[in-house]
Amino acid sequence: MSTAPLPQRMNRLEEALAELALSQIQLHREMREFKDEMRVFKNEMLEFKDEMREFKNEMREFKNEMGEFKDEMRQFKDEMGEFKDEMRQFRDESERLSRNADRRMGELTNALGRLVEDIVGPSVPSTFRSLFGVEAVDTGIRFERRHPSDKGRSRELDAFAAGGDTFLVVEVKSTMRPEDVAAFVAGMPELREYFPEQAAGRRLVGAVASFHVHPSLVSAAERHGLLVFGLERNLIEVLNGPGFEPRAY
Repeated sequence: MSTAPLPQRMNRLEEALAELALSQIQLHREMREFKDEMRVFKNEMLEFKDEMREFKNEMREFKNEMGEFKDEMRQFKDEMGEFKDEMRQFRDESERLSRNADRRMGELTNALGRLVEDIVGPSVPSTFRSLFGVEAVDTGIRFERRHPSDKGRSRELDAFAAGGDTFLVVEVKSTMRPEDVAAFVAGMPELREYFPEQAAGRRLVGAVASFHVHPSLVSAAERHGLLVFGLERNLIEVLNGPGFEPRAY
């Protein structure tokens, strides 16, 4: 047993109690702070949990969207395959039509050639004599000539006749249009370069020939100074008006 005086022991007890009370107060304060920190941590964890739930939902939506995108890409791939097949069919059909068009063009060219040979060719000399009062000393049908100084260029005459002071050139179309007349007129002056033997010392006269020539086409041709020939079976009929004088090019 302690032999210290009672007052001294009381002081020590009071000091111990004070220290205990202070420790309890400190512990209480720390526990309250810890509790507050835990509450904040709990709230943060709840927020994190909510964020993770939102992230999970977003990932699920992203997964669904990727699935839809994958389906769309598969559908696009199928459509591109169909488009490729259609383009192949279109190309094959275009090639077939092109071959048919080339064949038809060849047939039309041959038909026009026969037209020139069968009708225009035999009738040009007599028509020339009737129009100009002289015999043609040089005639030709489907006559092609390269340019004397530029062999890469060439011109073909459907029919021509030369005699006296006249060199007659005939453009033949199964169906003659105003633009055909204009193109023929535009090319007339250079014919002297391609056919110098026939054109030397002669006036160059142009004529257009076709079936079923409309009166408006006759008028258009006459404005350019051209003769107009209508084709009737094995004959050429001059369709120009009375007193018409062809232009010399």
